[in-house]
Amino acid sequence: MKNNPLYKQLEQIALDENRTELSTIEQVQAMDSETVKVLVGGGSGFSLDPNFLNNVKRGIIETLQTKATKEKLEQLKKNLSQEDLGFLKDNYPEFKQDVEGKETDGG
Repeated sequence: MKNNPLYKQLEQIALDENRTELSTIEQVQAMDSETVKVLVGGGSGFSLDPNFLNNVKRGIIETLQTKATKEKLEQLKKNLSQEDLGFLKDNYPEFKQDVEGKETDGG
């Protein structure tokens, strides 16, 4: 589903900081076929399978939650001293993966 062009288009709208139509989980949960039609410029015959729409919603909500988590992690890393970061890297492997993953991803 994540390779579906419609899903990708809606996900981009959700992640676009200059757009607000799908910027919150509540907005995504409230999204219906008519909302999707307006957002993607669907024509008069546009329709969505309800199961597909529910899957799209779940995927976009997951994307928004992941984005929020990464933003919180970045803020946490900015607020921690180098000593605290070293402690977390040494004692919590999952934190070390997050930190190193960000550093190697160019983030």
